[in-house]
Amino acid sequence: MYRLTMTRDNARTAPDCPVPGGYRIRPYTPGDETHWRRIHHAADSLNTIDSTLFYRAFGCNLTHLRQRQLYAHNSTGFVVATITGWHDAEPFNTHRGRVHWLAVLPQEQGKGIAKSLLSAVCRRLYKIGNEELYLTTASSRTQAINLYLQFGFKPMISTDADRAQWNALQDRLRYPVTA
Repeated sequence: MYRLTMTRDNARTAPDCPVPGGYRIRPYTPGDETHWRRIHHAADSLNTIDSTLFYRAFGCNLTHLRQRQLYAHNSTGFVVATITGWHDAEPFNTHRGRVHWLAVLPQEQGKGIAKSLLSAVCRRLYKIGNEELYLTTASSRTQAINLYLQFGFKPMISTDADRAQWNALQDRLRYPVTA
């Protein structure tokens, strides 16, 4: 597994993907930490999801969480997915918005929920002043990488190792990448 960075120069023009029928997107509300852990524990085999990870990743600033974290739920109110548009400046020393911690429960994947969450978080980041976006992901997350490429994110290639990883991914990607 290799950590890849991807960038998008224009948040304003990100694809607009509607929420699939039977689902709704809402911002963070207190107590969503439990949903976040449950979703990531089920969907993320690469990270250790424990009771402190949410607070280590996001802190507890309710204003930031309400502004930047989104949840998708089904018609019964059961929360099935989450995404965060964060505000850290690394690795760019600028104020690019960061698309962070997208996860959909395995049984809900393939329904368009991730696309609608990514679309919504790109719009939110743009509205709060982030014209450029970035994200990091693991080279083993081919499905996520294809989604990000579809949304206009481009590989950030700054080392020979980065180039080698993107070249190795070519046969598994639906969108061509020049590395």
